[in-house]
Amino acid sequence: MIIAGHISCPDITEDSRSAISSDVLITDLLQGEMGFEGAVVTDALNMEAVADNYTADRAALEAIKAEDRIDESMYRLWKLKAKWM
Repeated sequence: MIIAGHISCPDITEDSRSAISSDVLITDLLQGEMGFEGAVVTDALNMEAVADNYTADRAALEAIKAEDRIDESMYRLWKLKAKWM
């Protein structure tokens, strides 16, 4: 499992979105180029770096959109939950 933080990497993504909402960082780089297959979770969506830029609903939607393989993501989370319960 890895936690995506509220950092932005404009030199890599060419925009100022934080990692939690960046398909370039999550899908393309982390999962694609680096081959990460574990669960990706977000840092708290009510933290100032997010709350100053998004409503709670929009922050959640952007985080979901950052990973384009939602079915795979949900499977990884269920697998983790089953392991630790």
